[in-house]
Amino acid sequence: MSRVLTLRILAASLTSVALLAAPGLTGAVSAASPPPAAADQTLTRDSSAPAALATLAARHRTSIRFLDFTHTRRWHARARIAGQVTAVVSGRRGAVKNVHVRLFRRLVGSSSWKYVALTRAGSGSSPTFVFRPKAVGNADYKVAFRGNSKLRRSSATTRLLVHRDMRARLEDISGNFHGTVRPHWAHRVIYLEKRSCATCSWHRARSTYTGDRGHFRFYVPAPRSGRWWWRASVPPKTRFIRSYTGVFTTQLG
Repeated sequence: MSRVLTLRILAASLTSVALLAAPGLTGAVSAASPPPAAADQTLTRDSSAPAALATLAARHRTSIRFLDFTHTRRWHARARIAGQVTAVVSGRRGAVKNVHVRLFRRLVGSSSWKYVALTRAGSGSSPTFVFRPKAVGNADYKVAFRGNSKLRRSSATTRLLVHRDMRARLEDISGNFHGTVRPHWAHRVIYLEKRSCATCSWHRARSTYTGDRGHFRFYVPAPRSGRWWWRASVPPKTRFIRSYTGVFTTQLG
């Protein structure tokens, strides 16, 4: 078990600091968060500037630490973006309790950030924030902490890649392999891919175009002996990575 060292710092608002023991956090820093609508503190060039600079210097540095999560999701599935706000006190780092953080999204190909959600880090021994945005396309996500009277602001970004929703089925006997590509893949090319063994490379067997609502259909045969593997794929675009159906097999008897 990691040994935790606790320091008492600024008892009015920072009640405890527990140290990090790589690779995970062992504890937390308690600190009040400003209300969600509170304005950020700014410095102006007037007689109060020296006092404001002194206040800023006394605030502790913070950073956003993302926890491991799945960076590739199906279109319209929920992602899970989790992490912690960490603060450095006397050269030591711990996670901050009960602070608000905001999530922003910038779709690949766009230059603007859009607000997505607000949440609060937990109050336990390892306080964590969790966002569950809907995967709408390849995007960068920014988590931002505004800071408060004792902690400086910070932010960090991560990327989520999204593949299209390609629901498909292969009917017994007929070899009718069909499905639908979503979103927005009407009258676009789709490839039928095949491999002859479980460890063989995939190669394109045929191609066709989807219908009005992204529907596709192929007819796939079976070998005289053994089995063949099949899947359908569509090429990547700016907002989506290369996408595939599930894998299906055909065999006689």
